[in-house]
Amino acid sequence: EPPFESLDWFFAFLVACGLLSPLVGALAAGIACHALFGLEWVSSSENWFIGHALGNLTLTPFAIFGLNGQMHAWQDRNAQERTPELIACTALVLSIAFLVFAQEHLPLLFLPMFAMIFTTFRFGRLGATLSIVIVALVGSLLTIDGRGPIQLIGATTPGKIRFLQFYLATTALSILPLAIELSSRSRLYRRLAESEARYRVLSDHSTDIIMNVDRDGVIRFVSPSIEQLGGYQPAELLGTYARDLIVKDFHPQLSAFHAQLLSRTEQAVSTEYQAIRRDGSLCWFESSSRAVVGSDGETQGVVSVVRDVSQRKALEWRLMEQALSDPLTGLSNRRAFEAKLVRESASDRGACVAICDLDNFKKVNDTYGHAAGDAVLQTFAKVAQSALRTTDTVARLGGEEFGLLLRGVSLEQARFICNRLVETFAETVTQSGGRDIRCTVSCGLSILGAEPDTALHAADKALYRAKAGGRDQLMMAA
Repeated sequence: EPPFESLDWFFAFLVACGLLSPLVGALAAGIACHALFGLEWVSSSENWFIGHALGNLTLTPFAIFGLNGQMHAWQDRNAQERTPELIACTALVLSIAFLVFAQEHLPLLFLPMFAMIFTTFRFGRLGATLSIVIVALVGSLLTIDGRGPIQLIGATTPGKIRFLQFYLATTALSILPLAIELSSRSRLYRRLAESEARYRVLSDHSTDIIMNVDRDGVIRFVSPSIEQLGGYQPAELLGTYARDLIVKDFHPQLSAFHAQLLSRTEQAVSTEYQAIRRDGSLCWFESSSRAVVGSDGETQGVVSVVRDVSQRKALEWRLMEQALSDPLTGLSNRRAFEAKLVRESASDRGACVAICDLDNFKKVNDTYGHAAGDAVLQTFAKVAQSALRTTDTVARLGGEEFGLLLRGVSLEQARFICNRLVETFAETVTQSGGRDIRCTVSCGLSILGAEPDTALHAADKALYRAKAGGRDQLMMAA
């Protein structure tokens, strides 16, 4: 890590230069002074430690800053634009330091701090380091010359020098952390600006919608693609609730989705829903979202990438319809019919189920051909749909076998509906290849209870009895 780039580095510097290095030197110096000059080694070590620790903390940052090449790098980047300002700031620090240390009547040691802080805010670590060096040089020269507010304390010359070192060290320890924090924030803001620029390029040119909402679901940013996909201007949506764009049926789903995002800050989550375009039309969208976490660790909102999935949903619906419908007649197939039976059996509305089978259908195929047989199946599908109510369901179960689900009816009402179907189909003529084809149907009817399989089995047995009894009739389950 480069020098003075973080507070962790600064604390490591304090330990190394302000404690360990002078401590090792103090022990060696104390022993040497005792051995060579007969001086008391504890006091010698103490004087060495204090002097060098304070000196290291004051002057080492400037040495590191210069030797590390950071001063030259700053000059390369800012020589033309900011050099005059830097000269003015250092001149301000120099002037105040001279005014403070050139007189010994008032204790004004606090005054240089204001100019040093100002210079640090303007130039970061460079400003802090130069300010510390200027104050150290001016203060040292004038104090040694017998001037400055330090002369007001009642101490010997070595004591005054030590006090000056203490003053300079505390000043450096006050200014440098500020400079480091400012530098860290400057780098952070620079990275944020770069990230914002990349984000803006992506959002402005993406065909997907990028949206930011706060914790309450209020829109704080939406990309220009909202105009193409939804017909809205981005500015008119700012400050509005995102849920106002969503079909009300999806509000509970989206509320749970938003709460889930706020609680799971490390994970991206996706959901699908219908939204309302500006012209009132509905469109399917998919949101891939994740929480936005602030520097304090608190969730501040949610950022989402919203994609139009209407074409995909339409394809899914078509595939689902194909999977659950009979391609010849357009009716529901066995799978869809059985699923509807299960759902209906769970209700308490009362329902009946019937199984219908075209009579002598093999003979129709053998006599007129399979195309004619298909036409007869289509005719029965149309007749059944006409004979049944809109709340009922007719499905092709396979071959010439059909199923009927009659909702909310008694057994007697269902018998009436099925008899009408049997009679109507017997009177219906199917034309195929210039020939008229007549066919009949047999039906078995049962009450739909809690077990759909039981009802189907009972209706199937009733159908066999209808077949055995002469066909073209309805039989009810025993």
